Amino acid sequence: MLSGAIVTATAVYGFWLDWVDGHYTLGDEQGSWRKIDMSQCLDPEGTIAAQQRLR
Repeated sequence: MLSGAIVTATAVYGFWLDWVDGHYTLGDEQGSWRKIDMSQCLDPEGTIAAQQRLR
């Protein structure tokens, strides 16, 4: 499995890339992703900079 994050202008969401029943899935099978608190980001400064570019 691989994990990653999607950065939007207002939030950061974490997901897992997985192979389930013959297809790839991001997040769990219901499609839910978890919102990540900025304090949990590996690169908070880079994440904030990305959010500012999106605004």
